[in-house]
Order: sequence, then C-alpha cells, then structure tokens
Amino acid sequence: MGKPFKSILAADTSIPIYTASITPNGIACAAEIADGFFPIWMNPERYHVFAESVQKGLDKSSRTSDQFNISPFVIANMGDDLDACRRPVKANLALYIGGMGAREKNFYNDYAVKMGYEEEASIIQDLYLGGKKLKPWLLCLIHW
Repeated sequence: MGKPFKSILAADTSIPIYTASITPNGIACAAEIADGFFPIWMNPERYHVFAESVQKGLDKSSRTSDQFNISPFVIANMGDDLDACRRPVKANLALYIGGMGAREKNFYNDYAVKMGYEEEASIIQDLYLGGKKLKPWLLCLIHW
C-alpha cells in the first residue's frame, strides 16, 4: 500500500553505539559517527594500523580521541593444555584470514598483513583456499 513505517518508540540516546569495523573507511566512519569500535585481534603494540583512519573520522566530526572508545574483541580459552586452548583460536583465525572472501578481497587477510603477519597470512590463505581448512595438524604448523 506504500505506507511508510513509523516507529512508536523513542530512542534512548544514552546507549553508546559501537561498530565492528575493520576496513580503513569503516574505522573512519565509526570514529566520525559512533562512540567506539570493536577491532578483532587487536594488538595494542600495533595501534598504527588504526591510527590514521581513527584520526580521519575524528577530524571530520570535530571530536578528540577521548570521545571515542576502542574496545578490542578478545578470545579467551581456559585450560591446562595450551595447545588445546589455541586450537579453536587458530581455526577461527584460519577461517577469517584464509577464507573470508576472494584472495584479492579479504579484509581480514589485509588486516593480518598490516599487523605484520604477511608471510603467515599468505600461508594460511594458500592452505585454506587449497582446501586444507580446519585440520588440526595443519593448524599446529602455524606458529604465531
């Protein structure tokens, strides 16, 4: 009937808005309009991976870094067997770095490269796209 939907609810603007951005433009957009973002696999010693994009968004919104939160997504497995705890993390990394998108268009692989893991990202992607996806013995070959 062509009638527009109209919300009958009032927005609670006190609730912070975060994005799960990973691309430079996505991070800049988050820094411009959101309260923060959730980077996956963030290494605090490699903030430079985000710095330019964050600053670009903050500059566009006339905000400062203390008005924008970076809240890393952290995976934690607990147990006595370190290798067993690492296995599901490695499987998750292999899926994202190796199999999320085409070889030339995998934002997670690009991100791993920017973080300084170019050789490892290439090996993971080659194995994953070659059909060797989540076999535990292959994951044990990748030493992070």
